[in-house]
Amino acid sequence: MSMKRVITYDNRKIEINEPTISVWKLLYTTKDVVDETEIQLNLIKASTGLTDDELKEVEYHEIHSVASSLMMFYNNLDTKFYETFEFKGKKYRFADLPRMSFGQYVDLDSFGKGSELERIDGLNKYMSMLYIGEGDDPNDLDLRKERAEVFNELPIKYYLGAHGFFLSLGQILQGNTTDYLILKVKGWLMKTMKKINRSIPFGDGIQRFQSWLKTILPKLTKSRNNL
Repeated sequence: MSMKRVITYDNRKIEINEPTISVWKLLYTTKDVVDETEIQLNLIKASTGLTDDELKEVEYHEIHSVASSLMMFYNNLDTKFYETFEFKGKKYRFADLPRMSFGQYVDLDSFGKGSELERIDGLNKYMSMLYIGEGDDPNDLDLRKERAEVFNELPIKYYLGAHGFFLSLGQILQGNTTDYLILKVKGWLMKTMKKINRSIPFGDGIQRFQSWLKTILPKLTKSRNNL
């Protein structure tokens, strides 16, 4: 599903692009909002950078129309797992989990112990641990910090796919094998995945967020149709 919507402000058309990690963070802070108008404005503000005062100058119908389209788009976000992707001219590859260093494991584990707000705010840091630039040293902390900054603008679909992969990995690793070394790796990965999935409420957060969207979407659509 493509994201090709624009909103007109001050005689200029502002394109609404695919949601990024930074946009997702902003939207997550509004998950408990119940006022429909505020929800619509928050969606558009997060997606365009426009302020409340600027949006007051936008036509009422346009706000409803764009907000409804955003809701529909978010309810159909791509959740495919990407082992590799290219972003801002650089190729990234999912971390080699069996060869993950003890330091990398400790960092993931420590990240999972933060508060929910800290973990949501650190989505870009989380992704910088999971995806490494081709040719980069996965243990280079300076490069990881650089990735984290760049990943603030990373499309959220890459996180959704990575999280879904984590969830499925736990099931895959429950399969039987007679290889002792593979069993050791599987045991370590199972332990790691359980800790991450238990301590990082991203899945629950996304489910709550999507449930919130699905609850509000019919109301927004109905409001638009009644204009």
